Amino acid sequence: MLLNKRQILKENKGKCGIYLLTNTLNGKRYIGSSINLGRRLSFYYSDTHMRHVLQRSTMLIYLSILKYGIKSFRLDIVEYCDISILHQRETYYIEKLNPEYNILRIGSSLLGFKHKEISRMKMRIAKLGLKHTAKTRELIRESALLRKRNKHTEETHAKIKAALLGRKLNETTIAKLKVKFKDRVINKLSLETRAKMSQAKLGRRHTEETRAKMSAARQNNPNGTKVLINNIKTGESFKYESISDAAKAIGVSRITIKNYLISNKLLKNTYFIIEGEKGVSQDIVKPSLKLGLISIIVTNINTGLKIEYSSINAASKELNINGPKLKRYMISGKCLENTYYIQKRMSGNLIT
Repeated sequence: MLLNKRQILKENKGKCGIYLLTNTLNGKRYIGSSINLGRRLSFYYSDTHMRHVLQRSTMLIYLSILKYGIKSFRLDIVEYCDISILHQRETYYIEKLNPEYNILRIGSSLLGFKHKEISRMKMRIAKLGLKHTAKTRELIRESALLRKRNKHTEETHAKIKAALLGRKLNETTIAKLKVKFKDRVINKLSLETRAKMSQAKLGRRHTEETRAKMSAARQNNPNGTKVLINNIKTGESFKYESISDAAKAIGVSRITIKNYLISNKLLKNTYFIIEGEKGVSQDIVKPSLKLGLISIIVTNINTGLKIEYSSINAASKELNINGPKLKRYMISGKCLENTYYIQKRMSGNLIT
């Protein structure tokens, strides 16, 4: 029977061979072949696929399955064989069994077939200017919406997440991924493409609703967003009247400044960016108790506050963070708990 779909498709995935479908109600049969039996057999479970094929050709086996239902058919794998003798073996069984649903009496396939250049030209000319009907466009739209809606539920997402939690790639997979992405180059838009995009936007106007929103935003903040930039390497802080001014000063785009302003991450491993109205740069220096020892400077990137401690132990006690952890982040230059940047100073000189 063809009822156990998952098992049938799994057992025949990627296998080349001959199969026999028998209608258990009237005894009629069909001989078929494929280089991938799993994929071919999956077609018999899809009413949509069979109806689509029947719109342009006649297949008795499809008509019969749609009429009697897949549960009325039995599947037998006649044999697995090499691709080189596939059609020869299919023809042999068609002649031997004389199946009623086979229209062609010789095993055949379009595998490897290529149209002649003149045929391809004729097909191209025939389709020039061809437009979908309103009904077809509506069906395409409905199909796209259906695909968009058919997303995993929250429960399914949770199950997938739980199944992948703690999963680690083996060494072989990691090696394959390294080889795959080794020579990958990020595709940037060509100058020609960018020029076309710019040309396409010429003359474009915002809607009244968008213009009203932009006007309201300007009224609420007429002078732009004030920005405070801290250079954690030199300890300098600069205040700018707008994002544009800040972007020009450090040689990046406005979008970059906005992104780092939102993310609270360090730009170029040097600059921490705070909205001017929210953050105020302050320096609080707690002098080293013993000259010549390494003191550390802790910068709170959320407030702009900088405090110098006489030692790692002193900072550890006040911040309630263990000493080895502070030392690791001081050496690596990474942000600790998305809040603190740690630097060391030897005899009054900042070491970066």
